[in-house]
Amino acid sequence: METGKKKRMTASEKRFAKEMETLIKMSLSDLMVVERKRMPVGV
Repeated sequence: METGKKKRMTASEKRFAKEMETLIKMSLSDLMVVERKRMPVGV
């Protein structure tokens, strides 16, 4: 196993990690909203 891998991240990796973090945080609430809107339509 590689040690200290998390500490060595490039700028793009950091940006990607932050985007994923926000997507995960958003998606939980957003998915519920989307599902509620979609259910009655039956799509």
